[in-house]
Amino acid sequence: KEEKVKEGPAAEREDSAYRHGAMLRKGEKKKLDLEKETYTKALEAEGKKLKADIQEESKKFDDSLQELSSIRLKNDYKVYGLELYKMNLIQAVVQEEDDIASKAALKQAVVDLTARREVAARAAAEYKEEVDATQKEVEARRQEAANIDRAFKRELVDHSNNKEAAELLFKLFKRRAPLDDVPPGLEPEVLEQAQAFLDEAVFHEGLVAEAQAQFEAMQDELDRLVWAHSQLDQSISETEEELVTLDTRMQKAGSDLDLVLELKQGQIEVEQAAVVTDYSDAQMVDRHLIKAHNAAIITRGSDKVSVLQEMLDFRKGIHQLQWENQRLDLEEAELLQRTKDLQLLRVTKTLQSVIKGSDEGKAAAENLALEKLITYQSNLHAQRVAAKSKQVGVSRGQARATQRENAELDEDIFALESAVVERQRLCELQGGGNQGSAQSKKATAVMSMVVTHRKLLDLAKAQTREIELMRSELVRLRARTFPSFTQLSNKGVA
Repeated sequence: KEEKVKEGPAAEREDSAYRHGAMLRKGEKKKLDLEKETYTKALEAEGKKLKADIQEESKKFDDSLQELSSIRLKNDYKVYGLELYKMNLIQAVVQEEDDIASKAALKQAVVDLTARREVAARAAAEYKEEVDATQKEVEARRQEAANIDRAFKRELVDHSNNKEAAELLFKLFKRRAPLDDVPPGLEPEVLEQAQAFLDEAVFHEGLVAEAQAQFEAMQDELDRLVWAHSQLDQSISETEEELVTLDTRMQKAGSDLDLVLELKQGQIEVEQAAVVTDYSDAQMVDRHLIKAHNAAIITRGSDKVSVLQEMLDFRKGIHQLQWENQRLDLEEAELLQRTKDLQLLRVTKTLQSVIKGSDEGKAAAENLALEKLITYQSNLHAQRVAAKSKQVGVSRGQARATQRENAELDEDIFALESAVVERQRLCELQGGGNQGSAQSKKATAVMSMVVTHRKLLDLAKAQTREIELMRSELVRLRARTFPSFTQLSNKGVA
């Protein structure tokens, strides 16, 4: 007992010390949690600040990079422009050197061709003299041949006693035919003399033929020399034209240098090609000229628009007057028709009372009755709308119920199909094929009966709804067809 008494206070002291330690640990934990939360918040604030600083620095870096990229792009444009201008200048210098060399070559060619033309002209002139001399020689030999013919005729034909034989002999002589077949009656001396004339004439004709052939050959050579001279003249003229063209191009190149211009895309009116656009025939136009032309175009266009507007207003006035005349004509015709109707109108007592104004009370009563009828019809329409709205709500509820029933039936069908499949499997496993087939047929028959019953129920519900709708429509049509009788019967009952 003493031990138990001693153990009691010690245990209490240990328990209190444990509770005190737990309280201290709890306080330390709360303090640590508070410090942790404070530190976490400080870190989060520091992280947000660092993130904002990083974003700001990134934005500054991006802006400076964009600015440097723009500067680099502009500098690249300028460098490329200067390189293009340099290439153009190099091409211009090379072209100028080629033009100078071509000009010197053309001048030398003109000098050479001129010298060759002078040589050809002298040769043609000298050869022309030789040709003329040869032609004179040919003419002289022809004259000698002709003199032989005349001498033959004078000595042998004119002084002959036998004129016919002499004429035949002369014909043979003209043909330069042999004198073997001479006519009889001529002296041997005449025949010998005729043979001598014939030999001489043949000899001279041979000389004439040789001279003529030589003359024709010389004439061909002269034509060739003249053609060569004309070709040299043509070559000289073509070379001089090339030289003039080259001089013109060189003068134009000296005052028309290629420049590199930086233009905006909207200021270029030249049709752009797919790869490289040819600006060889493009022209630079001052902006003030374009503005002046645009102003002139706008002014002329405004004048034309104002003229067209005046024409439009004038035509509009004409059409309006025509319409006004047509309207007045129609009003006149209408008034004439009304006058005619009034003149031909049959005046009755009712019309007299209406004209005198004694029928105002009756009209007021009719208006009051019509207003009551309108009120009744409005109320009836509101009631019908409410009834239809109620029917719509009922139909929607029925549709929802039908959908729920269909869902339940789908679940039942699925369960039945699963059961049938399981039973078929069990029958196949147990080996009772015939029994399983009978059970499956029975299950199929039950399923078909359930489906048929469900279809009949749905058909009956649909027909019931149609009958209800037809009844309500019949009641509505009856109420619409005989409203006055119902109203009268209600009044009689009252």
